[in-house]
Amino acid sequence: MTGKSKGTYYSLTDISEDDRKKLLEYDFLFEEGDQNQEAAGMNRDWPEGRGVFHNNAKSLLIWVNEEDHVRIISQKDGSDIKAVWKRLCIANADIEKSVKYARDSKLGFLTVCPSNIGTAMSATIQVDLPFLAENIDSIRTIVKKYHLNV
Repeated sequence: MTGKSKGTYYSLTDISEDDRKKLLEYDFLFEEGDQNQEAAGMNRDWPEGRGVFHNNAKSLLIWVNEEDHVRIISQKDGSDIKAVWKRLCIANADIEKSVKYARDSKLGFLTVCPSNIGTAMSATIQVDLPFLAENIDSIRTIVKKYHLNV
């Protein structure tokens, strides 16, 4: 990774205890233990072949073999969704220079999570709405109307 994407990769097989604690503090590290992943056999050979990358600005994360083969996380405080999307697209293009994603002509891009088969994409936006929580009925109405999850 180069430019604004330049950063550090941590292999879970040889990560130091100090780096592990630092990544946990930032909520950048994934760990073994999810019962659904275990039941599906996704934790075989843990932690082989798994790792975490973050850019120097800590605004781009790439998880390798957590649930899906690659999870690109672009994040930013505020409402500049365009900047977050642009960072994600640049990171994806950088990855595609050396890695070919598995794609089936009928099913689309292949992924571990069945809900992402086809596009292999999932988007999440986290919004802090402190005053909305004062009225739980308002939250339920909004969630139902826009088919959201809280």
